[in-house]
Amino acid sequence: MFSSLPDLQKERGFPHPSRKKKLLQSKRESTPTRFGQTLGLPLERFAGEDLSALLDDVSCIGFEVVEGVALAAGPGDFHAVSLNGFSQAKSQGESPKNPLGPVLEPSRLIRFNGYYYVNGQGGAYISGGLNRMMVTFASYDFEHWTQASALSFHRAPITEYSLQQWNTLEEVHLGASVMGRGNVILGVYGMWHGVPSGDRSYVTMDLGLVVSNDGLHFREPIPGFRFLPSREELEVPLGRGPSLAQGQGMVSIGDKTLYWYEAWGSGGVRLATWERDRFGYLSPFKDDRDPHVVSCPLRFEREGARLFVNADGLSDNTQLAVELLGRDFQPLPGYSGEDCVPLRTSEFRQAVRWRNKETLEAFSLPTHLRVKFGGVRPEDVKLYAIYVASE
Repeated sequence: MFSSLPDLQKERGFPHPSRKKKLLQSKRESTPTRFGQTLGLPLERFAGEDLSALLDDVSCIGFEVVEGVALAAGPGDFHAVSLNGFSQAKSQGESPKNPLGPVLEPSRLIRFNGYYYVNGQGGAYISGGLNRMMVTFASYDFEHWTQASALSFHRAPITEYSLQQWNTLEEVHLGASVMGRGNVILGVYGMWHGVPSGDRSYVTMDLGLVVSNDGLHFREPIPGFRFLPSREELEVPLGRGPSLAQGQGMVSIGDKTLYWYEAWGSGGVRLATWERDRFGYLSPFKDDRDPHVVSCPLRFEREGARLFVNADGLSDNTQLAVELLGRDFQPLPGYSGEDCVPLRTSEFRQAVRWRNKETLEAFSLPTHLRVKFGGVRPEDVKLYAIYVASE
């Protein structure tokens, strides 16, 4: 078990807290957030959520780490100042209740199912003799936060470690930058690859992909898959292993999805692109009998919703059909595979239609979607996503 946080900082080459004030003041002009990482997000990231009832003239929000989670909001940028030997985020709208929670190195903030969630690296685990892992705090009103954190995702075994094992494990660096996609959250996290010597200069980091359906618990669709692999770059100085750090920006524009990230510790923004929402797909095994997939339970409490499919590999020889199933997993009247107009064109957002229906009715009980793969070569089809929308 770690002896104490000051001892741990000394072992890892970090300055003792008693020295932080002097160091921070001497570097404030050039590196104002060196010891207090701040998470800042523009207001439009809240997808229409009105925060003016909480703080007036809000344009961005942030969290400070080191001493504890701190909330600040205001019309300008953040700057760090010294406070009792630590750094703290300051702005015109700083909450008088700071710090609002335990120590956290934040990665991303999101609103989901009525909660605000902020995740990162730290919480109660930062000085408890454990490895880097992703933890999440929650709030209803953005002012009152849980003091306990949810363990959202980890890669190394959950056990106590000695200082000799520090930087030798497979870990999660700085939580995950998360993006809402309806009933699922996508996250990009730092895949920390430790080395036997524990020397940080040899550590490498790729970026991995995680998903969640509740904002608290995350999983990898394919464990260990390198979503964005790191490699040596001409612009990055020699002297450390190739490492990437997740960014906060992912957006879909037209037929492309874009994601910004950085070379960790070296700066410089990178941009990765995919065809829209095509991160992974479902496809039948060859010679499968009646290949199909069934969704989780869905509620359609109001009529008028429509279904859209993001799929590739469709042609005159391959097709998809979409059914609505009841609680007995049998097709609902008018929404069977036989009623569905076959999907034979590869598109990013192809509307699903049935013979006599283009929109969904309201259903009192949860339903399921069943997507059936058909044609001569159903194994050629790649199903990327299904969207439920009002239009």
